[in-house]
Order: sequence, then C-alpha cells, then structure tokens
Amino acid sequence: MMLLQKHQSSVFISYGKRETIIFIVVSSYCLHMLRNISEVYALVPIALAMIGFLLYFKKNLSDKFGLIVIASYVVIYLFPIVYSFIWYPDESYTIPALRYLYLIPFLLFSTVVLNRLKFLKAVLITYALFIIFGGLSIYYQMLMGPISWFAEASERDGLVRFASLTGSLTAYGTYGGLAIPIIYFLFKNKLCMWSASIIVVTAMLCTLQKAAVVNILLFGSLIFWFASFRKKITVVLQLVVLASALIVLIYQAENPYLSATVENVFRVQEGAARSDVSLVDGLIGRMWDLPSKLYEMYGLTGMLFGVGLVGGSGTLGFPDYPMAHNGIFDLLFIGGVINLLAFVVLWIFVFLKIRRVELLQAEENDVVMALLASKIIMVMFLINLFVSGPNFIHPYGGVIFYSITAFFCMASPKSILRR
Repeated sequence: MMLLQKHQSSVFISYGKRETIIFIVVSSYCLHMLRNISEVYALVPIALAMIGFLLYFKKNLSDKFGLIVIASYVVIYLFPIVYSFIWYPDESYTIPALRYLYLIPFLLFSTVVLNRLKFLKAVLITYALFIIFGGLSIYYQMLMGPISWFAEASERDGLVRFASLTGSLTAYGTYGGLAIPIIYFLFKNKLCMWSASIIVVTAMLCTLQKAAVVNILLFGSLIFWFASFRKKITVVLQLVVLASALIVLIYQAENPYLSATVENVFRVQEGAARSDVSLVDGLIGRMWDLPSKLYEMYGLTGMLFGVGLVGGSGTLGFPDYPMAHNGIFDLLFIGGVINLLAFVVLWIFVFLKIRRVELLQAEENDVVMALLASKIIMVMFLINLFVSGPNFIHPYGGVIFYSITAFFCMASPKSILRR
C-alpha cells in the first residue's frame, strides 16, 4: 500500500527510512477502526509511536521558545486527569484516560521525527491518502451495504448515511475537509489531484452533513483570503468548472441517492436534510444551547477550573453527562481556563510561525504551498472546534493537528526553509 514514490517529481514525495516509519505510525492511527475487530489493536498505534520516538529521540532545540510552548501545553493537558478524581472520584477512568492520552505518544513522536519540511509533508500526504480511502469506503457501502466493523449507519430522509474508515458518521465531514488543502496544494500531478478532490468532496457531500458543505465552502473562502491574486483567480475558475461538472455528472447518472445529495447541498441553510435543523439553529445550539447545559450542571467554578474527564462527556466515554458539541467549552469544562489558554497559545504560536516563515519565502514554490496548506488547515481546525467536540482527541484530528504544531514549534524558520 506504499503509494509514496521515489522521485520528487512524482505526485507524492520521496521516501527513505524515516518517511517509511512516519507512514507506518500515521497509518496505524488512521486505521483506528480496527479496534472494532480486536480491542488489542487500540494499543498498536501507541506502541509504534513510542518506538519511533525512542528511535529518533535526541535534543532538538532549534526553537527553545517553541519547545517551552509545546511542553507547557502537554503538562497542562495532563492536569484534568487529576481533577477527575477530585470532582468525580467514583467514576472509572481507565478507558476515558486512554482516549484522552491516545494522541500524546504521536505528539512526542512528531517532536523528534518531524525536523524537516519533507517529513511533515509525509504525514500530511499519508493522512490525505487515508481520507481518500475513507471516501472510497463510503462509495463501497453505497453499492455493497455497510461494513460490519465500521460505526453503525443511520438514515435521514430515506437516505442511508454510512460511516467510513475515519470513524463515526460525523467524522468524515470534518476530517475530509482538512484533507482538501493537502490534496490541492501538495499533490503535484494534476490528474491525481483532481481525481482525489472529486472522491473526497463527493464523499463528504454523501454524508448529508452541514459540516461537510460548510468545510468545502470554508476551504474556498480561505484560499481566496490567503492566496496570491493569481491563485485566487485560478481557484475560482477551477471551483466553478468542478462544481458544474459534478452536478451534471451526478444528475446524468440518474442515481436517486446522488441526486438527493445535491438537493440537500442546495438546502444547507435550511438543514442538510428536510428533517434536520437549519444552519443558523444548529450554530446557536452548538455555540450556546448545548454548552449551557454543562454550565447548569457544573456551574461557574466547573467552567473556570474544569471538572476533569467527565467534562468531555461522550467523547471520552461518559455518555450520561451532557455534551457541549463545542471544543472550546469542552476545553473549559475538562481543564478550565488554563487548559483553554494553553491550547490558544499553542495555536497562535504555530500560526504566527507559519506566517513568519512565509515572509522569508516569497517565491511561489513547494515550500510556499506546504506553508499555505498548513495555515489553512490550522484555521479550518480552529473553526471546526467551535461547532464540534475536541477534535485533537480523535485519531484523525490528532494526527493532523499535532504533526503541524510539533513541527512548527520545534523547527526554526531557517531550518523549515531547508525543506
């Protein structure tokens, strides 16, 4: 399954020993659904990440301030485990703690392995490949029926909504969106880029999620905001042609499922489906109505200082507690203001580092494309955090977020430009 090619001129990237290890570790996290076949598999990604960390461990102080930022984040991230036993000592925390800490080994792995831009690109491209496989898994189920070891399918307005390789029904609309910048900017072969884009975008739409539609539109908006004038014009023309072609092909296929999917996209302001709430009502619910239930239960003290892992409710294995569906409030109720502040400082530091490196590299080349993709991913990740759970706890969310943050925290601007 090794699709990484040996020549820089290929659609993907060159690979050696380190890139192969990166591919294996990232793949193990992206195949997290295998835990439904055997629970033992849940330990495999952790073990592989720690082995990789030990293999490449050495002092890497290219950016000492970045090291302090990421180390502070990790230390503060661990505090809520202690809070848990103070607030709710009678709960069982074995599985929730494992979920909460699941991506920390990958973060440690990334801090020592991703010391060159080409290694970050290896993570991003591997991630994008699995998002493509996830899209194909949705198409397969539309033709052959649900896969037994995937999350359970559901129905909306007479259409079956299938889970995918990424996980739950709602996962692909978010994590598929984060792969679009990678595919668009880092896939060098245009045929592969457009083929992959069509697979991912149409699979996202087939999830019948508002998040999928919004993330597609968000990507186009961010390109228009961040890219050069020439790139903006190119993107607008490409998106118009692609959207028109997709609509024509879908209707020509005379498939009621695909036709209904297109109609649901046009109804996004009213809801992804006839039985769904409107986009505005959904935003209000996730921005305040749902988080307010946590406030009613835990109070101001619980929001300021956190109540531990039960603050993550269903995400961390506590389905009987109210769920915010808002990552910002999840951070608050899990670990308090200091927890949210640690995340915000980390995000701002990484975003400013990317911007600083961009100013050093004005020429539009592979480095600029990788920086632009990383910046758009970080913004999309943050926006999605406001309307979903703590995405960095999910294997796909953690892989994409922690690889970018670890690389830009640890590497100096000049070392990043060495590619």
